[in-house]
Amino acid sequence: MKYNQTGVYATFVESAKKLKQNMLRFNWDLAKLEKQRKVAVLDLIQAVGQECISANFQAILTAVNALGAKRLVIDSFSAMTTYVDTKAEARSFTALANRLLENAKCTTMLLLEVPWSKNEIGMGYEEFVTDGLIILESRLEQFKVKRRLYVPKMRGTNHALDCFDFYITPEGIKVSPIPTSKE
Repeated sequence: MKYNQTGVYATFVESAKKLKQNMLRFNWDLAKLEKQRKVAVLDLIQAVGQECISANFQAILTAVNALGAKRLVIDSFSAMTTYVDTKAEARSFTALANRLLENAKCTTMLLLEVPWSKNEIGMGYEEFVTDGLIILESRLEQFKVKRRLYVPKMRGTNHALDCFDFYITPEGIKVSPIPTSKE
């Protein structure tokens, strides 16, 4: 909204209805934005088989092109590609998707699900295929959950390599301007 650019949010994890309800907490009225054709929320399901995954991706591309979207979120890419048969096929699909979205001139965020106890990102190849990597993590620190953000990769730009605490507030995500301590 800040830059007056349209966007598409493809959800595989939570229903579009629930997503819209949750976003109201931040005063983001996605239903109103949909009516104004500023955003499209796609309620997609995890699919088995390459044809179904391709159909989901085609639905996303169609929405991006129809809206002239400059921003896309796929929540989550892990869920979207769960049923790809092999890691090689998943990597190939990711690279192809990346190229198609690059040609559409659409900045894309692929959200990946990483369990608390796991250090590897997604299937282990996503960080090499994408242009940037923003890690949001939760950790237990002195019996309290702390959230931390860091950017280990961002092609074509210098960026801070420090870790920063972040907070989810009624205004959205707020990032501390001071890096987290080394402790």
